[in-house]
Amino acid sequence: MGVARERSFTRAAKAMSTPKSTLSKRVGALEARLGLRLLQRSTRAVQVTDAGRVLLERAGRLLADLEDAERAVVDRDGAPRGLVRLTAPALVTERLLGPILLDLLGQWPSLSLNVVSTDRVVDVIEEGFDVAVRTGSPADSSLIARKLRPWNNVLCASPEYVARRGAPREPEDLREHACIVFKPPAIDPVWSLRRGRRTASVPVRGRLTVSTQELALDAAGAGLGIANLAEFLVEEDVRRGALVSLLPRWTVPRGDLYLLYPSNRYMGSGARAVIDALTKRLTNRGRSPAGQSRAG
Repeated sequence: MGVARERSFTRAAKAMSTPKSTLSKRVGALEARLGLRLLQRSTRAVQVTDAGRVLLERAGRLLADLEDAERAVVDRDGAPRGLVRLTAPALVTERLLGPILLDLLGQWPSLSLNVVSTDRVVDVIEEGFDVAVRTGSPADSSLIARKLRPWNNVLCASPEYVARRGAPREPEDLREHACIVFKPPAIDPVWSLRRGRRTASVPVRGRLTVSTQELALDAAGAGLGIANLAEFLVEEDVRRGALVSLLPRWTVPRGDLYLLYPSNRYMGSGARAVIDALTKRLTNRGRSPAGQSRAG
């Protein structure tokens, strides 16, 4: 089934973690036993014959029914179980998903998680993931996508910096401030802000350019300038007064946070538990920093 689905022995072998030669032998043995050609092979692709399509359809239904029956027996106590593979950007994993996933492991002893933190856009199905969390509009229509929450950045600085340099009252005031620039090689970096229907794009500059938001957070806390950071990253520092939210009526939109997973009605109980927990804990979570320590 894997070779027919992938239209390639090479891709199927990778997806199934099985040597290509082994798959070729298995298909050849099945064709010899049936006396029928199931796949037409060429140097560029593999095509399924009419006989192969009939077998694929019937076998697929049988395997799905078998998996459903097995899962009904295994999950009869209702407890989430099994291994769930999840991928998400590093910052999202550490600051948003971590506590939720650890709670799940503490609650369900039969559940196992393999969490891969990467900013690379992975192929969920090809690389064998059950769940993915991403920012921006999902491009893969073969996956189910649930919008979890907006991802906005906020501007913040230390109280010491604000006392020394003052707080910007309008976006254009940022031109006169020391700003912590994120991700080199930025030339004349521009911060784009939004307030309702109003937008502003302001060139900023500063002495420090960084490649991680965590370092920008540390630099802002040290009084080195104004940082442009994810609101969920700074909410605790703003709440306890270590940072001050600047231009609180303005936000820096980054897109939305989405939960993605393959469309499969035979999804395991473990994956369902992860999806339900992330949806419940992250959907429509309100903005924290805006109503706390602020200036400007």
